[in-house]
Amino acid sequence: MSDQLPPPLPGPFSVPAVPGQAPGYTPQGYPQGYPPPGGIAPRANNKAIASLAVAIGGLVFAALCACVTPFAGVASIVLAHQARQEIRNSGGAETGGGMTVAGEIIGWIDVALILLVVIAAVALVAGLILIGNQTTDVFSNISDGLANP
Repeated sequence: MSDQLPPPLPGPFSVPAVPGQAPGYTPQGYPQGYPPPGGIAPRANNKAIASLAVAIGGLVFAALCACVTPFAGVASIVLAHQARQEIRNSGGAETGGGMTVAGEIIGWIDVALILLVVIAAVALVAGLILIGNQTTDVFSNISDGLANP
């Protein structure tokens, strides 16, 4: 009967040789990361993604159409705040904090552009009104001078 054990491997931690490999070679692999508790990998918060997309869309729409809508900036700021709260309450199951910050910053830029456009429009209208009043006075002075020689 064959009750003999196979010969011991050379070295304390050696792996049996695979055909084509040098004896005693231990293949090295990359260490595997551990998933978060519960075994589910964290996912990006949908509202964080929406906040960033709406904010960027508002800027692109403003640049392409030369018009600014107040809805994109305000919507991205509100979505960013909601996403930040959901991420904080998820206990590590959701990510996307960077997207919420970016969405909020770009949203505030959208709002600032809206304010600049409104201020520029008010200044333009006020300037046109002032110029219109001055030209009316000039024309009335000219007509008075022509009527009374």
